[in-house]
Amino acid sequence: MSVWNLLVNLGLGATVASCCFLVYFKLHKKFQMDWKAWSVVIVSVAAVIFALAWTHASIMEDETQAAYMGLFVFGIPGILIGILGGRFLIFKRS
Repeated sequence: MSVWNLLVNLGLGATVASCCFLVYFKLHKKFQMDWKAWSVVIVSVAAVIFALAWTHASIMEDETQAAYMGLFVFGIPGILIGILGGRFLIFKRS
């Protein structure tokens, strides 16, 4: 494993940890999240993390078209689910 690969994996792990920290301490304290809200947040974060991991693996294998398609197929729906879930939480509690 090269140093670059190790740094990217550590960065991905830091991103996952910071997302979990942000979701729990920011959203959980402002809103009372039920199981439906938690499931939307978990699906959104998991899709975005999967898209980033797919992109990294595809670039390391020199498959740039697969990397871009992975971002398009997995990343955009994850971001859209997160935006819709966030709007649902904001409108639900106001």
